[in-house]
Amino acid sequence: MKRLGTHLGLCALGLSLLSWTAGCLGDDCDDVWKPDIRRGPICADSANRCAQLANQPDRTLGFVINLAPANADGKPVSADALAHRASCVRDLLFERGVPRVTVAPDNSNVVATGSLRRVGPALELVSVANFVMSCATEAACADCEAKPVAACQTDAFCETLAGAPLDLARQCLLPEVPLSCAKSGQACDTALTWAASPSGACHLFSSGCLPPGFAAAASCMPPTLPPACTP
Repeated sequence: MKRLGTHLGLCALGLSLLSWTAGCLGDDCDDVWKPDIRRGPICADSANRCAQLANQPDRTLGFVINLAPANADGKPVSADALAHRASCVRDLLFERGVPRVTVAPDNSNVVATGSLRRVGPALELVSVANFVMSCATEAACADCEAKPVAACQTDAFCETLAGAPLDLARQCLLPEVPLSCAKSGQACDTALTWAASPSGACHLFSSGCLPPGFAAAASCMPPTLPPACTP
């Protein structure tokens, strides 16, 4: 997990939880609306995604805000207390103008769709264990395949598919080459995969996710894994 108080802190977003709650909401949630300034929000996504999205405070995202199952003393939170916390986090988000907020049936998390600027205060709460982010909708990530490889790394929800070309003459693997852009988080197996490009060139991939036009090819697979090519 990544502690991103520096990147996602309320000061960086021009927000103050204590200033806007005063006089805006009732007292029933005072025990929940306590920001943990020392710790800061904990982003449980990849470091690359956390850092990129911290710099896009107005992008509409999906958030899963996981509530802490235990108190600071380590004692488990009762079911009633967890429900209270979830309700207070939900109310806070509604007050911040977050358009879509739902609470899990077991009150373990709160799911919200909105910008980091609006959701940010809820991520600072002591009662929040961590959070993860996703595309607000499937359509928001549907353009990864259309992006040029050079632009792929600048989108937090896209990843580059790279393969190591096989030097047939020397029977060794050349350095990995970025070949295409794809939506991150796809359900790919993690087995090494030999595949042929549209021109028939053999490449070794670190998973079963292949660029468009590439196809798994047993004919590319040598008897043993080739070494890396040397200059």
